Amino acid sequence: MVVLSRPSISLLSFLPVRRFLSHCRRHRLTTHFDKGAECISSRIAADNMYSVIANFKQFINPILFILLFSSLVQCGFVSTSSYRTLLYGEKLKGFLTISPADENGDTYIVSFDIKEKPNDTLVWAVHTSSAPYDMAVMTDNCRRVKKSPPVVKNMPVTDSTINGDGLAGNTLVISGDNSEVLACATVIIPGKQLMHASFHQEPIEGHVHIIPIKNNAVRLVPDLKYMPKYDYVEPEKKIMTWAFVDSCVNANDSTKQTDYSEVGVDSRATFAFELPENYTLEALALYREDKLFACADIVNVEPRTLKSLGVTLRQNHYFEPVIGLKSPPTELHIRDDCLDISTEIIHKNYLDYYPSVNIFGSESIMLKSLVLNGSCSALRPQFARPAAIANFLHPIIGRIALVDTDDKILLTGEIRNIFDEMSTRATVLVSNKTAESTSCTHTTCETCHRVENAAVVVGKNEKAVTLTGVFNWFNISDMRSAIIDLEWMKVCANLTVLPSGALTMHAMVKRVAPFSSATVASVVALEYPANNYTEILINKNKNSPMFKHISDLWIVVSQVVLHVEIRILEVSQNHENDSSVIFDENFVTGATSMLGTSILLKDGKEVFCGHFEPPCERFVAFAEFGHPFDGYIKMTQYVNSNWESGFPTEIYYSLKYSNQTDPTANPESVSWEIVSDQNLTCSTAVIFNPLQVDESECTSQRYEFCPIGSAANRSKPLLMHARWHLTAQSFPLSGPYSVIGKTLRLRSIKNQNQIGCYPVKRVSEATFRWVVYTNTSLSTVQNRISKKTGVPTFKIEVDYTRELYQTRCTIFRITILENDEKLEKILDSFDVEARKFNNDTELICSGTQPLSTEASDAISQNIITSSSIPLPLVLVLLSLSLRFL
Repeated sequence: MVVLSRPSISLLSFLPVRRFLSHCRRHRLTTHFDKGAECISSRIAADNMYSVIANFKQFINPILFILLFSSLVQCGFVSTSSYRTLLYGEKLKGFLTISPADENGDTYIVSFDIKEKPNDTLVWAVHTSSAPYDMAVMTDNCRRVKKSPPVVKNMPVTDSTINGDGLAGNTLVISGDNSEVLACATVIIPGKQLMHASFHQEPIEGHVHIIPIKNNAVRLVPDLKYMPKYDYVEPEKKIMTWAFVDSCVNANDSTKQTDYSEVGVDSRATFAFELPENYTLEALALYREDKLFACADIVNVEPRTLKSLGVTLRQNHYFEPVIGLKSPPTELHIRDDCLDISTEIIHKNYLDYYPSVNIFGSESIMLKSLVLNGSCSALRPQFARPAAIANFLHPIIGRIALVDTDDKILLTGEIRNIFDEMSTRATVLVSNKTAESTSCTHTTCETCHRVENAAVVVGKNEKAVTLTGVFNWFNISDMRSAIIDLEWMKVCANLTVLPSGALTMHAMVKRVAPFSSATVASVVALEYPANNYTEILINKNKNSPMFKHISDLWIVVSQVVLHVEIRILEVSQNHENDSSVIFDENFVTGATSMLGTSILLKDGKEVFCGHFEPPCERFVAFAEFGHPFDGYIKMTQYVNSNWESGFPTEIYYSLKYSNQTDPTANPESVSWEIVSDQNLTCSTAVIFNPLQVDESECTSQRYEFCPIGSAANRSKPLLMHARWHLTAQSFPLSGPYSVIGKTLRLRSIKNQNQIGCYPVKRVSEATFRWVVYTNTSLSTVQNRISKKTGVPTFKIEVDYTRELYQTRCTIFRITILENDEKLEKILDSFDVEARKFNNDTELICSGTQPLSTEASDAISQNIITSSSIPLPLVLVLLSLSLRFL
């Protein structure tokens, strides 16, 4: 079932998918992503992103999903004409509303809707201090505010008008008889974007919020305090001042905008500042005794939403309570984790608000567990935060994630002990040292960050449980490994840092054409390990004429399967360029990973295609088959260590029996596995099992219980007479568990005597540009390169789109995958500047030059290219000739 906020998607008829869908992946795509830290994580800025939430469960394998986007309701923070917030005290409950009194925003109307109150004479005042919403200390916060200087005071609790300059960022306090503080709320002016800068610099941490007031004026709302480690140790105290700067990179050299006023620690006193005209807020710096102490970028404060068991909770910022959306329950039963009944706390609903919980701040309920109607599940964030992940392979299996919330580092994940039957708890440590292997040589770690007994490690056959824990803040970018300490055993895994919180793949969708390969859309898959969902973003090229008239645009993301009926969703027409969709699946690293799958867009005879891959460097290995089989298998690993990041390995293969010409004969499956021959025969070689896993519980449904070499269980069996695509989980081509250098064994499932073993060899890449006559087909280019270099055609990748050169010639981009020694010889025989092999005949590319008899014969012998061939045949040529053969 697909749920839309504004229905606009309808079902089309079923459409069969042909084999050529898989081969558009061969049209390789350049990317603008940095291949550094962001190679596995990138976040697209989407201020006007459109969203639909879909339930993937209706689609069955092998189909992954089909996405079509249009007319979706914009999500995110939307400014309103008034600001309404809850007033919640022990004796007084109600609402405060702030509305503009004029068009210029000079004055505002303050109005009250009191639901419960004592029989006191109520008055209100505005004080120059803030009160972050924390129900546990809200009364104390309100009393503390009242000690700060007032802007106005002793106003009756009736509709009143007040100057906006004195209202924004300050706190309104309601008092009763004898000046008893009853409730308070920090006021955020409607329509003004709340911003903040976060600081974590020994010995101080906290936030400074910034609120535009009017014209060029802003109000600074500090909330800085000493770190918890100084609760019992007196920190060194110094006078601290502030300044707006252009950048934190060169803060000392930046122009400062400041009045040199003091910023207090453990003081929430607010103050206003007038900025120069047209000044853009970039960063805020703090100075202790006039020396730069800390600097932080200024960012917008966005609402935070949590979801669990059909319950949706949202908090707009630090100064508002949490509200429940879509018929929230009367009570929230929240535990630290599902197994820890002793930590369960009940939080009451008051007119859809939950005043006693927070999503922002150090006491956030994010990733804690909600109990509802006999079920229990983690409260998953629906927003992005920087994170780091660690994947454990043995004997603890599973993944944990560390999430930076600005205030704390939250721990979440699911891990399992493959030996024990019962659940237990473990201490989690985070280290700035790299783990060489799972042997944990660095576990004696006095400086490690730790959470005692935080990790629930379930037994091998028990239901998964989401663990949770809270660390004091640290910079996760500086951390290198995580340690699970079970007291009698310690297990380590290296961390993969995700600056945007997501593991990323993308597909650049381009027009399938020989000479004009315009990008019409980019599709990005962002898997958030802490959120446990994948967001698919589509950015359509607004300059492309395609999107001005497409009425039957369709997007298919599918495993490569012939004759499969696929359900299509139709795009209704609009002029928006961005769309997004969220699935509760791990489409980047999970069993349903989209790695290697293709997107096909069609408009009449125009075809557009893209291929999902991470924006990273790749490791490639081949095994070339011999008797009794014929063909090859290509293995591709993205990022330096996929066993640490969790990316599956991409598998392409072509398989048949030697000397067999009938493709319909013996339609059978073939098992494949990696073995360590160790001078044994092919049939007796043992499966590659560096972790010494007990094979007795190995199944395709529980591949984590399998040896690394049990490839068929980590993916699927191979099919005879097929060119196919698979993904294999935890199948590394690098690191201590690499399968490179081992042996691939094939065995017919139908006929066990048909068996063969072939070495797995890593290859490198060499790319060059080669000039040929324009009417040379791709298959001819590939065959000629193969003949010149002695490299089999399946190791030669030819980009479908090529570049015209003068009148008669074309430049193709060629990539050869081979061992280093052979690549060196090939490159020695190629003239890069002339874009030809040393023994190539000189081409006459200019139309003004007369052709020799030899050149005329060379042109006439070439096959006519796809420009004169009907579209289906073009795609067949594409499937036979392009990359990833």
